[in-house]
Amino acid sequence: MFGFFRRKQSDAAAPSGSMWDEIDQDHEQLLADISKHLEQRMQRMKVDVNRRRFVTRDGKLTTISGLARRIHTENPHMPVTVIEECIADWLEQSYWPRGMSEAKMERQQVKIEAWIQAHWEASEPVG
Repeated sequence: MFGFFRRKQSDAAAPSGSMWDEIDQDHEQLLADISKHLEQRMQRMKVDVNRRRFVTRDGKLTTISGLARRIHTENPHMPVTVIEECIADWLEQSYWPRGMSEAKMERQQVKIEAWIQAHWEASEPVG
């Protein structure tokens, strides 16, 4: 599973068995579900960093939002915004094409960060 879905260490000051623990467990389970789904799906897709798109096996292009909406349609219990966050985390932390040198990946990472930033800026409500 993706490393970024690991549970954060609990705060020692937080009371055990509190309402927050239950909420955290529910959120952790949601992240685990999305992680599993993304892991399987990303193995079947290519990433076109230059065009800021994912390419499906059948050659269709989709954006971060498009992919998140598609996953949400298939799994309505997975909120689109959380799926988008997980996709962005995957791009930033786990995406590294086979055979790509570290130097080239560093250049790709700059493009990935710009892609993700543009995605969040486009997603912000106006007003």
